[in-house]
Amino acid sequence: MADESINEAGKWKVQGGRLKRSVPIVALAARSARESVVRKLRKGDEEALRQSHERVAKMYAEHLGQSKGVLMKVGQLASFLNLGGMIPEGYEDIYQSALASLQSQAPPMDFDAVEAAVRTELGQPISKLFKEFSPVALAAASIGQVHAATTIDGKRVAVKVQYPGVADAIHDDLKNTESVANALKFAQSMSPGTTRLDIDVATKEISERIVEELDYENEAENQRYFAERYEGHRYIHIPKVFAELSSKKVLTMELVEGIKFQDAIRYPQETRNIWGEAIWRFVFGSFYRVFAFNADPHPGNYLFHPDGRVTFLDFGCVKYFTKTDIDQLKNIVMSVHEGDPQKLFDAFAVAGFIDPNDAPTPQEVYDWYSFGFGPVLTDEPFRYTPEFAHELVQREFDVTNEWGRVSSKFSLPKAYVFLTRINLGLASIMGDMGSEARWGAIDAERLFGAPPATEMGKYDLEFFGPQSWAGK
Repeated sequence: MADESINEAGKWKVQGGRLKRSVPIVALAARSARESVVRKLRKGDEEALRQSHERVAKMYAEHLGQSKGVLMKVGQLASFLNLGGMIPEGYEDIYQSALASLQSQAPPMDFDAVEAAVRTELGQPISKLFKEFSPVALAAASIGQVHAATTIDGKRVAVKVQYPGVADAIHDDLKNTESVANALKFAQSMSPGTTRLDIDVATKEISERIVEELDYENEAENQRYFAERYEGHRYIHIPKVFAELSSKKVLTMELVEGIKFQDAIRYPQETRNIWGEAIWRFVFGSFYRVFAFNADPHPGNYLFHPDGRVTFLDFGCVKYFTKTDIDQLKNIVMSVHEGDPQKLFDAFAVAGFIDPNDAPTPQEVYDWYSFGFGPVLTDEPFRYTPEFAHELVQREFDVTNEWGRVSSKFSLPKAYVFLTRINLGLASIMGDMGSEARWGAIDAERLFGAPPATEMGKYDLEFFGPQSWAGK
């Protein structure tokens, strides 16, 4: 594989070196450019055009999957977002299908490397630490892969083992932020019109989060933070962490079996509505209850259960917010709910999203931004759709459309870079799931202390007690 090697000791290792890791992406860009020329020459030949896009999508998926780390995360994000203007219209399915394997099935490392990594980190061979340990990975992703195992006392667990060398390779990438910037530019290259993202600001925030993800002790602490707050919850489940079988590069947690996303979206509407509500309440509830987001919302991080529960996985990337961050976002959200364009404009200016001396009018800002609040600005049931998510992505990032004059004047302050990822990721997941509810009534519970709108709302009131964001 392109970015993996066998070192002199015969051990599997992710290839390091900033130059070695950047050269293949340059070659990929060149091949992609050649395919672009081919498509222009074959304009009008639909079969030839699809074949060209399939070749490019396959190249992206293979290279990103082999690279691990920073570049692979770009591919994971692209694999499930309703990409709007980021992919030529009519060909989104080709790219999403090719990249879908990056959610949980990247090229895995061999079992000898897994055994060596566990022994190095935990101080004993696998046979002494576990009664059983499956040699076949359950999932392989950007930084590590997961194996099913059984503890000595009979508990079923999932063991995440970090790829040997991936930390050094990523630190090589991050020694000069050019590598992360190139990854972001690589994502932007899929859509030449998407210029809203401030590469320098995003690079700094993403670099900090990626470094945190390399430390599984940090991830374990994040997971415990959420697990303690949702322990015993009927609809939201966070797996328990086994600290005695964990380290900076090995993380052992409760093994959870459930329905994967691609199967869950084929379940009856009523079941999908309950699952969607659980996801919605977890994402927004975590923000205003514990001042934190699990900032990695992709389908591989959810497991679904027939009783309506959703298990949330992977807490390596968690964004914590300060009280100032929360207060500023509260002002933005409440301005939209109050239908006050000037108040929204002022709130954006204070938070650093816009320069009031070089910005659209307050009404233009309100009309552009409030679209994303569509599900909660009505008392009627709203069903999330891929089309809604598609439009939301276009409004956020495609400066070539009718909203470009507005979106191009916005920037993302460092504290909120991952907030956009969460919002767009949630909309895409909910759109694919097609979940429907009276989201406005559900949102009013947390914003205004309104009575519970659903059975889950009644349960939340009993579990957490009365809370009102507007009253804080």
